[in-house]
Amino acid sequence: MYLFQSRSFKLLVFLLPLLALSGCKNKVIHVNTFADLAILPYGLPKDSKIYVYTNLDTLLELEVKIKLHLLLSEKNYTITDLDNAEYVLAFSYDQTHHKELETVGYYNHQFISYVPELHNYYNKTLVLYIFDAQKFAQKKRIWESIANCDDQDNNLREDLDYLLLATIDYFGVNTKMPVKKWYARNGKEAKNLREKFWQNTNQSNKNNRYITK
Repeated sequence: MYLFQSRSFKLLVFLLPLLALSGCKNKVIHVNTFADLAILPYGLPKDSKIYVYTNLDTLLELEVKIKLHLLLSEKNYTITDLDNAEYVLAFSYDQTHHKELETVGYYNHQFISYVPELHNYYNKTLVLYIFDAQKFAQKKRIWESIANCDDQDNNLREDLDYLLLATIDYFGVNTKMPVKKWYARNGKEAKNLREKFWQNTNQSNKNNRYITK
């Protein structure tokens, strides 16, 4: 038995996979930030002196740290060492894998058949914390952000750029609710961040050092 023989329906079914593929070009980031309003009632002052703390266990951590330096400098924050800092910024990231059962429709020019398929999804998360530098030893957070991206791209390094870009828009403030951000994959914002990172890295290599403070 044939289903929906009209030309308009056939055209719609043909376009659906193309529309789905075009949607994959966008990265959807969910951001949620929290602040101790007794300490940061109006957010983190823009001229604050910040030290970005990390154990530097991996080169990816170093890359994230340098990108944080670049993004914070663009926001008029001052990157400094721990002794001169007013605030300490720490971060962590993670990627987990899960499978989703989805129903996919296939059109063979006569009818649609629906088939259940298991698809791989990867949840990438970036968490940032801010501490008062004078009380850093107590590890009491005065601000925290959680950004995540859940899709079929198994590329943590690339997706960390979108997580960083989304988080920095709400740096030091309380969003009061989850916020959703969209970025074009390999769009202007991500390309600019990567270009500045490589310029920084190349300049640092010429000087035989990384600009990390």
